[in-house]
Amino acid sequence: MTNQPLTSSQLEVSKAGLPPLPWLRRLTRELLIFITFSLFTTVLTWPYVTQLRDGVVDPGDPYLISWILWWDYHQTFTDPLNLFHSNLFYPLRYTLAFSEHSYGIALFFFPLYALGVRPLTVYSVQCSSASLPVVTVHSA
Repeated sequence: MTNQPLTSSQLEVSKAGLPPLPWLRRLTRELLIFITFSLFTTVLTWPYVTQLRDGVVDPGDPYLISWILWWDYHQTFTDPLNLFHSNLFYPLRYTLAFSEHSYGIALFFFPLYALGVRPLTVYSVQCSSASLPVVTVHSA
């Protein structure tokens, strides 16, 4: 970063005698974007958002993915070197590799598991946080 002279807009002083806070303006803007996309997600998934604890959209994938997310958490803190040796299809090895392991997604939700939140609820929260990638891309 080079030292450049300050412009007149950077030297402006507010009525209170403090310089303007551009980081606060940017933070406010980013929070408004996040809230807007979160509201859009809530509106688009309205009946589902009201049943985060036990609502699923179908009887297949939500249960499998919630189990995979839980397994990632469980195995990370009990036996991380055998993460892919899940208890599915017991005699076979590396059975977690038969499906998506979702470890990168699970990392963000480890605190919820540590607080004792149920796996299906964590899955629902994960689905409801779909606006996070949009906000991340918009901020970049």
